Amino acid sequence: MVEHYIQENIAILYINCDLTKETVPAVKTETQKLFLNGYAVGLVINLNSMKHIDSDGLGFFFSLVEQFKLEGKQSIFCQFNWEIMNLFTLSRLDQVAQFCFSEKEALEHFKSKNVSTIVAR
Repeated sequence: MVEHYIQENIAILYINCDLTKETVPAVKTETQKLFLNGYAVGLVINLNSMKHIDSDGLGFFFSLVEQFKLEGKQSIFCQFNWEIMNLFTLSRLDQVAQFCFSEKEALEHFKSKNVSTIVAR
């Protein structure tokens, strides 16, 4: 369901399932491991494999972004499909999170802090 690794102090989280009421608890448990190690300074959330999200999934993402912000860290979503991006816009997640088209762009953003690679804020 979820995979993650750390690259140069950036946690990269792959959500390899739809994010629904049924899957959120398992994804949340796995994601908490990113907070336990404490050494990631940023989070890239790769949504390439996610095709559907419900209100529980949106709530999880809002909580995840807020938790990283409270720790003074930044999170960036990438490789999303436009249907999911439309839901992010309707829910206003795009007002509190950042988005890049690709994982490479998101990682480059952390390296350079170049905001020109950001799709939405």
